[in-house]
Parts: sequence; C-alpha cells; structure tokens
Amino acid sequence: MNLPFLLRRSLLCSSLLVMSGLIQAEPATTAAEQLVSQWVGLEQQRNQMQTDWALTEAALRQQVSLLEAEQKELKQALAANKGERSEVDEARAQLLLEQEQMETDQQALEGQLERAYQQVQRVAPQLPPPLAAKWRESLAKLGAEALDSSERLQALLALVADFDRFNARVALNTTAMTLTDGREILADQVYLGVAQGWYISADDQYFGRGTATASGWQWQEQADIDPADVRAIVAMLKGEREPAMVPAPLASAVGGDQ
Repeated sequence: MNLPFLLRRSLLCSSLLVMSGLIQAEPATTAAEQLVSQWVGLEQQRNQMQTDWALTEAALRQQVSLLEAEQKELKQALAANKGERSEVDEARAQLLLEQEQMETDQQALEGQLERAYQQVQRVAPQLPPPLAAKWRESLAKLGAEALDSSERLQALLALVADFDRFNARVALNTTAMTLTDGREILADQVYLGVAQGWYISADDQYFGRGTATASGWQWQEQADIDPADVRAIVAMLKGEREPAMVPAPLASAVGGDQ
C-alpha cells in the first residue's frame, strides 16, 4: 500500500519539478530571441550603413575630383589672367611713357616754334621790301590765328623757303618809291639776294643803293654807283640786252633770271 503511495508522490514531485523548470526556462528563451532579433536588426543596419556609405563615398570622391579639376582650371585662369593683366599693365605703362615723351617733345617743339617766330619777326624789317611785303601776311596769320604746332611749323617753313628762293637769285621789281625828300618816283629795283640792292628811276635821274641793316632795310640816294651800270642790269633782267659782265657796283655776271 505504501509503495504505490510513495511512487505516486515521487512521480508527482518529479512532474512538479519539470513543470517548474519549463516555467523558469520560458523567459530566458524569449530574451534570447529578442537579443538575436536585435542583433539581426543591428547587422542589417550596419550593412545598410556600409552600403549607403559606399555610395556616398563614391559620390563624394567624384565631387572632390570635380572640385579639384575646377580648382585647377581656376588657378590656370587666374594665372593666365594675371599674365594678361601684367601684359596690359606693361603696355599701359609703356603708352604712358610714350605719351609723356610726346608731351615733352610737343612742349619743346612749341618752344622752338615760338623762338623761330620771334626770330622771323626780328628779321622781317631787314628784308628787301618785296620779300618783306610777302612775309607780312604770313606773319600776321602766325600772330593772330590759333594755329596748331603742325600748321605753325608749315607756315614758318614756307617763310624760310621764300627767303632762300629770294636769296638765291637776282630779282627785279618795278614799283613806286618815296624818296627822303618826299618825292614819289617810279623806279626799277634790283636785288642781289637779301643783303643788297639798287634802284634807278624811269628817267635815270634818281638812283641809289639799298642795304639790310640792324634797324631795317635802308635806301641810300645818290650812292657811289654808276647809274649806267644799274640801268644795264635792269635791261638784262628785262631781256632788253644780252647778259654780260657788269662793273661796279656788281662784280659778278648777272643773267636774266628774275
């Protein structure tokens, strides 16, 4: 009787222990499953992060490469621009130097032109009357008109050219003259260059010599000349006689060039 009872009690106790163990093992299994699930989720996130980073890294590397290429181009452009700017600055500096030199030369030219103008004004009264009269109009323009440097230079050169032409020939001029006593005569004037000349009236009664002096051109009446010599020169210049050697007041052959 007792053994079955004892056996039944042992089996009951064993069943209770097994059930107790199952009850205690169930929470541990659930926690493990949660940990595994979390680990799997973290691993998936890590893999996703690695994938995303790989894509992001590739894009960043491409962007960096593009930025570096752009930076290189910008540096080259800046270097080229700097070189061009240097060339432009150098050209500008050279132009400024040339402009300053031109302004200096212009000022020097204007100074020379003014001195030349003053000189021809001083010379004009000493010229033979026909040449002085020709100069008078040009000098008036030079003194009154607002001419630029080029025009003033051309005008002055024209005056010098007239002077040289007159000085290189024997000139004949027929004009009215006023003598020192106030009488008016018609006279033939002969000029040997710009330094000396002679005159003789149409009736050969009045004659004299002309010279350039510091105070201007002066006529000297009844000078120590032979009026026949003056008349002979006038005749040759008018083509009324053949050229010939003429005695004083001229010691050189005189042709018919006027």
